[in-house]
Amino acid sequence: MSNSSFSNQDSALRVAVFCSADNKVASHLKTMSYNLGNLLAKAKFGLVTGGSKTGLMKEVVDGYHESAQTLSNLHGVIPQALFDYNIHHPSIPCRNIQWVDTLHVRLKVFHELSDAVIVLPGGFGTLHELMDFLANNQFALSKTPVILVNDNHYWDPLLEQFSTMQKASLLAEQHLNFIKVVNTPQECMDILDCGEIAFDEHGLKTLYWEE
Repeated sequence: MSNSSFSNQDSALRVAVFCSADNKVASHLKTMSYNLGNLLAKAKFGLVTGGSKTGLMKEVVDGYHESAQTLSNLHGVIPQALFDYNIHHPSIPCRNIQWVDTLHVRLKVFHELSDAVIVLPGGFGTLHELMDFLANNQFALSKTPVILVNDNHYWDPLLEQFSTMQKASLLAEQHLNFIKVVNTPQECMDILDCGEIAFDEHGLKTLYWEE
């Protein structure tokens, strides 16, 4: 989106959910992911994921599928390298699955499709996606709200690292505001339903590194 506020009045808001595709994750994380997908569907939001039928990605899509009136706004973006492994979720309409050559292209598509981002626990891939959106927000190249679900303090070490960077004057304090930290799927919905996330633009125009 081009603006810092958004509304679901036209049922067009698309939310990207970044998370693990590993089946070995704890059962309570799978339940949380399923509930998030279910809530997004009930709110008539679109859903964009990495498209996998495994791990937390599967649960998010399964929950969405259960309550969605239509799957026309359910999207998956998957690396072409995984094409032969039959990992794509069968609930995602074929026309809404995009096979991409590289992770860089994948991120570009995520930016194009997403109005807001929710980040669940995950590994390198999830962290890659989170940092890409934060860096683009930092330089005012995008204004995509980022919600981080800190279930059972999973992201505490990362948040502490961000704080360390800020204290060392390597990260502008205001850029920590790009992340809204919550603990539950319902808190994500409360933020999305309110229709607006404050977005402080501190990109190149403000020369924040000279402050």
